[in-house]
Amino acid sequence: MNKNETSGGSNETGELAWIGVRQIQSIRDALGWSLGGQTTGHANINSWLASQGMPEGDYSEPPISAVLTSIENKRIELLGRDVLRELNRGRRGAFETDIGTSRAGAGWDQAANFCITSAFIRLLGAWEQFELDVLKTLLLLRPGGLAGNRVIASQVEVPDLSKVHEVPTFEMQSNNKRQKVYKHPSKWTKVSKRVLQNGNRRDMLKGDYGIDIMSFVSGASRDASEKMIDDWYERRNDLAHGRSAIMSLAEYTKADVFVHRSIVSVAEQCRRDFNIRI
Repeated sequence: MNKNETSGGSNETGELAWIGVRQIQSIRDALGWSLGGQTTGHANINSWLASQGMPEGDYSEPPISAVLTSIENKRIELLGRDVLRELNRGRRGAFETDIGTSRAGAGWDQAANFCITSAFIRLLGAWEQFELDVLKTLLLLRPGGLAGNRVIASQVEVPDLSKVHEVPTFEMQSNNKRQKVYKHPSKWTKVSKRVLQNGNRRDMLKGDYGIDIMSFVSGASRDASEKMIDDWYERRNDLAHGRSAIMSLAEYTKADVFVHRSIVSVAEQCRRDFNIRI
């Protein structure tokens, strides 16, 4: 028998499945420790768990243990104890390596890294959403882009957030696929999917409106900053999929500062060139 094989039944899974299971288990443990560390008092933890749709119970153990216990109870509720036991059967200790835990960058002993990397993924998402909101605002209030007069309002205009954050309707297309349809502006129906890509969105901001997300960076530093941004997005994808696991708080803070500066810079350009307060 191969040293990595087990002698269990034919339904047992192999090492790749074990890696995946351990990866999500480590994430689950880090989630429990992170949540438990933010709660105070047994009364609070019970009411909070109930508000999250977790199984009712008098969790008298410390908050961290209470959260982990509630997660396990919910898993039993969703799957059944026997099914959950079967999913775990024959795996523990069957393989020489435990790649899943290191790949996750999480676990009970890596809750801090779990928080930092999770925040980083959300940080870049917030940056992207801001740019989408700005682009939609410009299409609403200045559809002519650079081709028209930049400052066409005598008073500063403020975007209507109900239109910027419009919830689309859905229409069935001739190919039997549903399409999101926007009214504010109707052009957003055509471009909304394309501008989800960073390059497309930023090209449109720059080409149609002259908006530079890095206007505060000049000279040779621009090339370095562009590479840094590309590296961040590659890092985000690696973190999300477990190809990279660790990020320091200093690295996160550097990204935080750059994104903050970019948001303020874009807002200033919209005010200066288009008389729009973003």
